[in-house]
Amino acid sequence: MERTRREFISESTTLLAGAALLADTPSLLAAPAPAVSWPVGCFNRPWTKWTFDETLKAIKAAGYATTGLLTRTKTDPFIAADATPEYLDGLKRALAASGLTANMGALRSRHDLPLEETVKSLQKEIDNAAFLGLKYVMTFGIDDSAQFDHYF
Repeated sequence: MERTRREFISESTTLLAGAALLADTPSLLAAPAPAVSWPVGCFNRPWTKWTFDETLKAIKAAGYATTGLLTRTKTDPFIAADATPEYLDGLKRALAASGLTANMGALRSRHDLPLEETVKSLQKEIDNAAFLGLKYVMTFGIDDSAQFDHYF
């Protein structure tokens, strides 16, 4: 297939322009992935059979610096609406003494009561998390499909 002079010049110009574009932006071709610094922490869930003091020691001994208050126990309501000011103060002191930073608390909302009560309870949990200096709270939804409308 023979090319006309015009086609040759047009194709050559396109190729040269593309090469010049790539030469000016080598980061498009082989840029290293940007570095990220994600703190890796440990939830308390594996240690719910032990006291929270033992949990904190185990998490620290495992090399973590950050923990999340995920699974409540009979003795540790964490950020629950029914956590007393005395309990929260003690928890805050225990966390500080452990050398660990707690950054997350699990929200537990009830959907078998009036919506106003659910909202007040969640507000209290968020206030408790703020008192402890937690950066995040997280809800894990609900299982009962009859309560979906209330939840959403």
